[in-house]
Amino acid sequence: MLSARRLSLGLLLYPATAMADLPAMTCTLTDHCAAGTPCTETALDFDLEPAPGGYAASIDSDWVSLMQISPPEAAVKSFMAASPDSVTVLLSLFPDGALALTVQEDIDGPHVETAFGRCTRGS
Repeated sequence: MLSARRLSLGLLLYPATAMADLPAMTCTLTDHCAAGTPCTETALDFDLEPAPGGYAASIDSDWVSLMQISPPEAAVKSFMAASPDSVTVLLSLFPDGALALTVQEDIDGPHVETAFGRCTRGS
């Protein structure tokens, strides 16, 4: 289990200024899975725009800032966001263009949803 202290240490070891330049990406989520239910097909498109320390994305007309948490040399690039109302988002971008997006929140108890899809470099 990853402790908050260990995560904070990792973020200090890999500050935003050390991150490699990130490309703009266009992403499509194709499969959606909520804990305790079967996965279903979905079609949600969003863009990732490079921002200081990671990416910014516009989802449902809200801007979300995702901080890069993976080291620069990692093949899988991972990003995280957490809101004051206890919603945590983890986004992983794989070298072949695949993506995994997990949202964790408290909706009458622990609630986790994961979506899978693909990203391509924007123009």
